[in-house]
Amino acid sequence: MGMTGSGKSSLIALCTNEQVEIGHDLQSCTQDVRTYSFRHPKLRSGRIHLVDTPGFDDTNRSDTEILRTLAAWLTRTYSNGVKLSGILYLHRINQPRMQGSALKNISLFRSLCGDDALKKVVLVTTMWDITENDIAESREKQLKNMRKYWGGMIAKGSQLIHHDNTRKSALALFNAFMEADEKITLKIQSEMVNGNKSLEGTDAGNDIKEMLAEQNARLKKERQDLETEFREALKKRDEELADALEELRRENEQALRQVLDSHQRLQVTVQQLQESEAAKSKGRPKKVHDSYFSEDGFPGSASIVAALSPTQPLDTSMKVLSKATLREGSRVNVKPGFEISPDESYMGFIFYRPRSKDYVALISMESGEEFRRYDRVENEAYDSKLCGPITFSSDRQTLVTRGFYGIFKSQRDPPCLKLWRELTQFYANAGKGLTSFSANLELIATREDCSISLALSSERFVLMRSEAVRGTLHWPIFGKNAEILISWTSRELRCWNIERQYGWKIKECFLRHLPAMVNCTISGDSLWLAATTERNGDLAGDRELEMETSIFQLSGECPEFVTKLDTTIKNKPSSAFDFSLSFNGAYFSCTNEIEAVIFHVITGKAVWREGNFKDKQMKFFPSSNRFLIFDYPNRTYCIWGIGS
Repeated sequence: MGMTGSGKSSLIALCTNEQVEIGHDLQSCTQDVRTYSFRHPKLRSGRIHLVDTPGFDDTNRSDTEILRTLAAWLTRTYSNGVKLSGILYLHRINQPRMQGSALKNISLFRSLCGDDALKKVVLVTTMWDITENDIAESREKQLKNMRKYWGGMIAKGSQLIHHDNTRKSALALFNAFMEADEKITLKIQSEMVNGNKSLEGTDAGNDIKEMLAEQNARLKKERQDLETEFREALKKRDEELADALEELRRENEQALRQVLDSHQRLQVTVQQLQESEAAKSKGRPKKVHDSYFSEDGFPGSASIVAALSPTQPLDTSMKVLSKATLREGSRVNVKPGFEISPDESYMGFIFYRPRSKDYVALISMESGEEFRRYDRVENEAYDSKLCGPITFSSDRQTLVTRGFYGIFKSQRDPPCLKLWRELTQFYANAGKGLTSFSANLELIATREDCSISLALSSERFVLMRSEAVRGTLHWPIFGKNAEILISWTSRELRCWNIERQYGWKIKECFLRHLPAMVNCTISGDSLWLAATTERNGDLAGDRELEMETSIFQLSGECPEFVTKLDTTIKNKPSSAFDFSLSFNGAYFSCTNEIEAVIFHVITGKAVWREGNFKDKQMKFFPSSNRFLIFDYPNRTYCIWGIGS
C-alpha cells in the first residue's frame, strides 16, 4: 500500500520479473486490486502473493471509491478464509515534506488496519537511489520520531526498512513475514464481516465522512461567496465577469455533487459490495431498475448518465440528449402536470382510466417504462379523482398528491396511495383550495380566497392563518428548509417567516403591474424567485400582451431584487402561460400554446425558441442544465441539454 508514485509497481516488477505498468507522471496506474505471485529464494515451499492496491490519492477516483474497492477485496478474501501475512506501506523519501495527502493516507491506513495488525506492517521508504543520503536519513528520522507520522505505528510494533530499488533489497522486505507465519485480521475485515457493519460505520468510513464534511463546508462557503459576486455582476450587466463567475459556480456545484455522491456510496453492506464488484468484474451492464430502488423499495439515488453540469451562461447552445415514449397501455390517459424526481432519474404522472380510479405511476427517465405504480386504496367516502400536483420529499422516500377532498401519501407495502389528510381539516371549500408542501413534507400550506393557512402534516390544527390576502393567484411556495412561505396577490408578493410568524411585502416598485405567475427554484442555499407581470396588456384587443419578469433571490430573510427581463413572446389574450426557472437561476422559460422561449437571465436575450406548443409542457431539471418537453397527445418526451 502507499501513495501514488511511491514505488509499489516497481517493487512488484523487481520481485516477480514481470512487466508491471509503472507510472512516471502524475496519473495513477493502479486502478484496481491486482495480485502477483513469485517464489522467494528463502521460502522452501509455496509462493508469496503480492496484492497491489490503488492509493487514496488516486488521480481518477475518489477516496470513497478506493475504499470500496479495498473493502470489497478484503472482505471477500476474509470471508473465504484467506488472511494476510503482512502489509508493506511504501513512502518515497525524496518527498520534501509530509503533505496533507500523505497525512490523510496514514490516517486512513491506520483506520483500515487497526492497532492489532500494526505489528505485521513494514514501513518502507523508497527512492533512496535518487536522493542524497544525508537528506534521506534526516527525513527518515523525522518519520520515525514523530507520532503523527510513523512514530505511533512503530510504537505498536511496525518495522521501518529502506529500499534502494534493487532486487536484493526488495526480497529482504519479506524476511520479517517469513520468520513467523502468523496471519492478521484487519480492522475493516472484522468490522464488516464479523460485526456486520456498513462501510460507513467502519473507522475508515468515518475518516472519509469527516473529510467529506470538511470539503462540504468549504465548498458551501465558497458557493455563498460566488453567489454574492454573481448577483453583483447581474445587477451591473457585466457579462464577462458573470461568465467567469458562472464557470467557477459550475465547478463548485459539480464538486458538491461529488461530495454528496461519495457519502452515499459509503452506505453499503458487505453483501452489496460483493454484488457490485461481481457485476463489475463480469462486465454485466446494470439493469435500469437496479439503481432506482433504495433499501426500503422506493426509488432512490441514481447515477444520471446524461446529466450536464451547469454551464457557462453565455454558452447557450441547445441539443437533444434523448427521446422516449411512455410505455403505459394505450387505453390509459395521462393528466397534465408531471414532476421530476429530486435525483432526476424518474418522473411522476397521474393516470386516469374510464370508469376506474386514478393512480400515480413513476416512469423511468431513461426508458419511459413504468417501474412503480401507486393505486388508490378503496375508500368510497372520497372522490376518486386526483388533481395533483405530485410532490416528492427531498429524501426521495415519499410522494404525496392531492385529490378533490383529500391528500394522499405513498405506501410501500403494498404500493398504494392512502388517504393522509382530509382537506376539510384546513379549509371548508376543499375542492377549490390550493395546497403546497415543504420539502420534508412536514408542513402543509393551503390557500382560499381570503386566507392562507399553515399546518403540521402530523396534526389537525392550524399553526398560522393569514387573513386579508384576497386575490391570491396561486398556491403558496415554501423556501428552502421551510423557513419562508411565499404568496402573492394582484398587488404584491408577500413572504412569511414561519419560525417568527411575521411577514413583509416586496417593494411595489418592482411589481408595478398585475402578477400573472410566480415561480421559484432552489439554487444551493438560495431561492430564486421569478415574478412575471403583464405590461400594457389589452384584454379586449388582438395585439400581443407584453410581459416582464422580475428575478429575486431569497438568500436571507428579505427578498433581494436582482434583475428584470422583457419576456414578451407571441401570445393572444386567452393564452395561458407556464414558467420554469433553471436550478442555478441562469435561464428562464416562458411557454404558451403558440411557442416556448428560453431567456438568458444575465443578458435578457431569448436564446432558444420552439413553435407549436399546444398540449405540451416544459420543465427544467432540479439540479442540472437540462430541460424536458412532454407532448401529452403523443405521450412522448424529449430531453434537451444547455451548453457543451
